[in-house]
Amino acid sequence: MSNNLSPNSARGIDTSKKVPLGPGRSLMDWIRKAPKRSPRSLPVSHEELAKHNSEKDCWMCVRDVVYDVTPYIDFHPGGRDQIMRGAGIDATELFDTYHPWVNIESMLKTCIVGKIQYTRTFKLPLTPSLKPGTVESFASNNPYFDWMQDDNFVHLFITSNQDFFLRKDHITVVRKPDSNEIHVFVFFPLYVYYLGYKLNHEVSGHEVQIENNRNVKVSLEKRDPRSWKNVGTALKDNKSCRKTTQIAKLKFAVELKERLQLTHDCYLFVFQPDPNVTLSVPLGRHVHLLQPNNQAMIRPYTPVPRTVSSAAGQSSSVNLMIKIYENGLFTSKLLDFDIGEKLLMSIPDGDFDAQMVRDATSVFLLAAGTGITPMLGIIQHCMFEQFLEVRRVRLVFFNKTEQDIVYKEELETLQRQFPQNFSTTNILSESKEGSSFSGRISEDLIRKVITGIENYEAHEENERLFCVCGPRPFTDLGLKILKSFNVPDKCVHAFKG
Repeated sequence: MSNNLSPNSARGIDTSKKVPLGPGRSLMDWIRKAPKRSPRSLPVSHEELAKHNSEKDCWMCVRDVVYDVTPYIDFHPGGRDQIMRGAGIDATELFDTYHPWVNIESMLKTCIVGKIQYTRTFKLPLTPSLKPGTVESFASNNPYFDWMQDDNFVHLFITSNQDFFLRKDHITVVRKPDSNEIHVFVFFPLYVYYLGYKLNHEVSGHEVQIENNRNVKVSLEKRDPRSWKNVGTALKDNKSCRKTTQIAKLKFAVELKERLQLTHDCYLFVFQPDPNVTLSVPLGRHVHLLQPNNQAMIRPYTPVPRTVSSAAGQSSSVNLMIKIYENGLFTSKLLDFDIGEKLLMSIPDGDFDAQMVRDATSVFLLAAGTGITPMLGIIQHCMFEQFLEVRRVRLVFFNKTEQDIVYKEELETLQRQFPQNFSTTNILSESKEGSSFSGRISEDLIRKVITGIENYEAHEENERLFCVCGPRPFTDLGLKILKSFNVPDKCVHAFKG
């Protein structure tokens, strides 16, 4: 049996059937006839979304963006009945099931109503005796676990009782065939829910699905059709909630598939996890890389997109941008590994809350050197996954020389592609004459490159986000400078690795 199950085949869905469209209802016709209006930027509650659920007034939410698809209904290749299944609801899972390759942000850009509004549940006290935002408060409302089976599969269900938008990049699954163990990690903003079993019987594959943005479904493919009496023996800490930084860093093998030189001392390493691993790293989180023959040698790295000038594709590989230090105890050894050799990687770690990005309409990124790594994912997310006309992303990138700037051409391409939404400013400490900006991070320099940083209204606080990443002295000074401009702590995140 295959190790990779199709989510549609597991559900018995035939996605090949299309409904014949009438004359003048092709994709090219839609491009010509789509509404000629600017995208709106209204905040939309779930209650408001639910009101627009008819063919004459049809809204739906996909990846946090609400669209008025009323004019598109007659152009939908699957027909009216199919598109109406998503009317008035969050249809992200439905959309990803049938056509995840479609760039909905581009195709329905003029149909954008605004962003769906989510309650930041970790700010609300869940029980009177517990402080909001603590792991204890989450633990008192643990996700609910259940399971069921049929002849071919055992399905594990984890249902979140938090008002939190679950995505596939919140789920990591590690199967260990040698010990017949399954480890499932669901990453929430402040904690991780862990599910672990030594399975009763062998399985040959697994598939992860998100249903209704709240339910995790892990389907295990049976090796034989016998009925299971139970899932198996619970492992230590099974069905527990822990702070992300407190969970055991489970390790698994990854194969070095590719190594690309980006600058004179910076490389892109492409790793492929074992087929028994579904590794999804939440936005802004990092993994640890280990050398198999010396596991004391461990370093944290934030995965980066292969490209930032286009939307992320479907890939199970992990891209790590690593600066090689000639005398470095860890990085100097990485160039000695041959393509095809294996290293060890850990499950994701970190405390970045991606909801901060989704809430903000202005995002300011201060990065130095390889501190650009978490910023690249944020930039791509803002421009292609959560794109809204009102969003502004400003990158201030510090390097020694122009030759040290990674992704330079791609960032410039992005700036040309979205001139109203994205800008990048390079600051060089060893610049040539004629450079626009040179020097090191300082109050005066930040005041020059981020116009109006001192001028904002109190009600705009939640609409701004500042992220800082680089060597520790750079990060500490960056935080001090932002505080001098009275930027509230809740609008700032420092990536410290």
